[in-house]
Amino acid sequence: MTKRILAIACLALAAPLQAQDFATSFDATEVAPGIYTLTGAEGKFGGGTISVLIGDEQIVLIDDAMVPTAQPILDAVTELAGRAPDFVINTHIHGDHVGGNALMQENGAYVVAHDNIRKRLAVDSKDAGGDGGLPIITFSDSVTFHVNGQEVFVFHVHHAHTDGDGVNEMQLSSRLYDGNTMVKEVRWSPDGYEVLGQRTIPYKSLFEGLTSKDIREVPLDRLVEYAAEDADVTFQLFEVFAPQLEAEQLRTLLDEVEMPLSQVLLRMERHGVRLDL
Repeated sequence: MTKRILAIACLALAAPLQAQDFATSFDATEVAPGIYTLTGAEGKFGGGTISVLIGDEQIVLIDDAMVPTAQPILDAVTELAGRAPDFVINTHIHGDHVGGNALMQENGAYVVAHDNIRKRLAVDSKDAGGDGGLPIITFSDSVTFHVNGQEVFVFHVHHAHTDGDGVNEMQLSSRLYDGNTMVKEVRWSPDGYEVLGQRTIPYKSLFEGLTSKDIREVPLDRLVEYAAEDADVTFQLFEVFAPQLEAEQLRTLLDEVEMPLSQVLLRMERHGVRLDL
């Protein structure tokens, strides 16, 4: 039995760039049906990670790069989808993610972002292309888009890359978009024997003598023994790892980022997305 405690750490990446390094066109890569990532052509910098969801109903752009690359982004989306985006989701406030806001809204899009992003841009909107780049729709905790037969669930991640970070869960696809909220896995000795000196029942032993790997086919007495031990060992490991989380100053990240994210991953699996973490 393997137990892992994951903590999310947020990494901010920045690179000084000259104007001539900015992308003047973008390449599109389809990562799932109807979902594309856009990157600067010829290796030139186009801004932060950019994705676009295209379908018969709505076009949703996730982040819109920088002011200098806003027009090339709009051109790339128009070429892919046949028209400008209907919605733009800002994942956070940095200029390489909100720079096209004003241009996109001039062309009919609605910019959606966390409350804090609008508050920050209302003070200084130049990174969003001016006051016309202020998000029109804001949310405090989460918002769901029902477009193109999918649900795009956008939720706020506290204490992440910025105070307005949003992560976008696209159900019925295998794409989880998180702007610059990155995942860092912090491992301790995970096995119950290594930490507690206690051998545990192997999960695969539940299916010994069975032709099916369906957990519902496991005899109840065997399942009860495994589940009870699993709960007991999990609690013992918690008592070992909790002080380590505090010592590493990771408890807040675990409680406010990792645990909510685990619920998103659970819903993705329930909708048919296979995850291997």
